Amino acid sequence: MSLRKILHFDFHPQTQGHLRQVILHPLICGCRLLRFLNQDDVKKQRLSLRNLAMGLPDRIAGVYLREIENLGAFPLDADPVFPYPYVDREPIAVESGFDRKRWLPYVVHKGRSFFGAKDQRPEEVAQSYRYYVEDEGLLGTGRRVKSPHAYVDEDFKVEEGDVVVDVGCSDALFAFDNADVAGKIYLFESWKKWRPALEASFEPFHEKTHILSRLVSDKTNKREIRLADALRDPDTSHYFIKMDIEGGERAVLASSADFLRRHKVKLSCCVYHRQDDAEVISGMLKELGFALRYSDGYMLPPLGDIAFPYFRHGVVHARNF
Repeated sequence: MSLRKILHFDFHPQTQGHLRQVILHPLICGCRLLRFLNQDDVKKQRLSLRNLAMGLPDRIAGVYLREIENLGAFPLDADPVFPYPYVDREPIAVESGFDRKRWLPYVVHKGRSFFGAKDQRPEEVAQSYRYYVEDEGLLGTGRRVKSPHAYVDEDFKVEEGDVVVDVGCSDALFAFDNADVAGKIYLFESWKKWRPALEASFEPFHEKTHILSRLVSDKTNKREIRLADALRDPDTSHYFIKMDIEGGERAVLASSADFLRRHKVKLSCCVYHRQDDAEVISGMLKELGFALRYSDGYMLPPLGDIAFPYFRHGVVHARNF
């Protein structure tokens, strides 16, 4: 595929902007990348993808060749952050409604009501739910070819009796999806608008659910709490920790080192919020004795945050036992 075809393919407009910046950026990994000043120059150049990756380290070049080629295969309405086509374009059927007793909107997930916040309409909750499940593939069963934001997959998932810890849970769809098999559930969400929804959704599991309206960080005070201070289960417990806290993952992991060494842990941790999260967080986990791999595929950050490495891993799946 030529560079001209790459730039002029029928991409989603925002993805086209992403890709143009990736290709035209003058510096990548200390090497000067071929760039073009205007469309006339682009039309004169018919470079192959392999030429495009010229001068890049092998491990980076392979990623660019594969991922840029992927970008030419999806429809105009594709999500520019998760640049992969749908396996099946038919949307899932979502049952939604409004609970007048609780005064909360909801969708039905696994036969139970899963509640949204009071400031949401039922159709907004349904739209968000469909996006989480289909586009982001958070639950490991997305309908895109790849799901870089998946917290679990067939070989890495919550198992019977695991203590599920949902750090930065928002509406806690991940924990709710695994509530039946979890031995205990901890929900951490500092935004108090979610508290009524969490209490309603997890009412069937109230005996094993702990909801903490505090920010998980590297310190403990009235607003914040360290992970090790919140989790006081027996040392024999098996934890499944999902962490998605908008760039705060490094600080929490650093302050939880002793806890992570002492317990058996499976960790699903987002590594796309910062430019070098994947490298830094993976290094931290390896030092703590974790074996790890990444979720399938890559994400493209929003335009305002685009910088090398442009394609970012989404989630690292790690375990220490």
